[in-house]
Amino acid sequence: MTVTGITLQEITSGGASAPQGQEFKQAYFAEHPSMTGMYVIDLTSDLSATFAGSASLISELQTAQANGNSNFWAVVYLVAPGQLIAANLAAQIADLAANHQVSTLFFLSPADLAFADALGSAIAAQEAQKQYFEAVIQYRKAYHVAQTGTADFTTVPTELTLTIGVGHDLKVGQTVEIQGSNPFAGLHPIASVDANAGTIGITLSSVAHTWGAGDKVEETPTSYAANFKAEFLTFASSSVAILAPTTQDKWMGAIGGRLARIPVQSSLGKVLDGSMVGVSTDSRYGHSQYVVLDEGRGLFLKRFVEDPSAVYVNDDLVMHSVTDTVTTLAQRRVVNKAKRGILFYAFPLINSNQFNKDASGAMAAAQIAARGLEEMKKPVPGKSRELFDYSLSTAWITGGISILFTLTDVNRIKVVDSTIELINQI
Repeated sequence: MTVTGITLQEITSGGASAPQGQEFKQAYFAEHPSMTGMYVIDLTSDLSATFAGSASLISELQTAQANGNSNFWAVVYLVAPGQLIAANLAAQIADLAANHQVSTLFFLSPADLAFADALGSAIAAQEAQKQYFEAVIQYRKAYHVAQTGTADFTTVPTELTLTIGVGHDLKVGQTVEIQGSNPFAGLHPIASVDANAGTIGITLSSVAHTWGAGDKVEETPTSYAANFKAEFLTFASSSVAILAPTTQDKWMGAIGGRLARIPVQSSLGKVLDGSMVGVSTDSRYGHSQYVVLDEGRGLFLKRFVEDPSAVYVNDDLVMHSVTDTVTTLAQRRVVNKAKRGILFYAFPLINSNQFNKDASGAMAAAQIAARGLEEMKKPVPGKSRELFDYSLSTAWITGGISILFTLTDVNRIKVVDSTIELINQI
């Protein structure tokens, strides 16, 4: 493979000044009713003017600005409605990578298991090309569907059919809440499911009723948490985190702004970094649902008893497997920065044949390749260390060099044993 244009920053792009360090640079993928292409924004960009026509996108990005600082710099990658789907992710990410150097990818559309699998594969394909990303996607919001028309009883005299939407993942035995001034208001277990038709059935006394304003059916917090955990039970990627937004908007933007503001080694869930700005929570979601979402390795926002007025992130988890040494976004950001640093220092010299192809040359190459890791390990005024320690060695291979390194994070946890092979392109 060929590595070209390795730099640590883009000076200007689209009128927005980029911060020093690729680790703070982000990309937001979203659908827009009338715009496509890549747009660069920073902390001062007028988002309402730039992205007019998509109130939800503007709201998410404004929340990212509110939670960020001068490091906030992002590429907004817009596609037509219906195009931000699993089948298109690999090409969209490759297109982004060919035009901009970013680190963290955010996807502002509901994701299911197929989307997550496709994203994990696309990130792995980019890693093979020496492009390193971490990503945050979001599960759907809890179902909250208005009901209209005459209450529809099936051939079973006491079973009422409710419309949720084609492809819904509610299950028999889970609970929904009917809301509004109607004879069915309250919590009800689901008696039957037809996902193809987009309906569920609940058992009721047969009462005549015509749905009106305010009549809705909503997925309960317990069912929502269980469905999140079940959806992603088989998914594993130490480069992808999944947000469970419950009933809320703007959580993705808040997390994006926070990641642009905190050092790579810091956890999203670190309370000392302050609370999230411009977001709220649903008070019906509590400890029992949080336990299930945690077990599903999900991210979500919550309040603490000690400070109920503030909102924080529950944790910093990625969708790791039982064998992954990288289990958090902080660890993934550190690993990706380390890999980019190795490439930045080592590749140009190796590609220009600056080392003897013997043991002394390998040792010299190791010293050069380790410069980025040494910078991450050494604290300087205004910046804490990003690594506790590392080891790095090199060996010549056919046509190039193999760089083996091990990282220990600031919590003294060994997070990775990894090898980068650089093949001379000259």
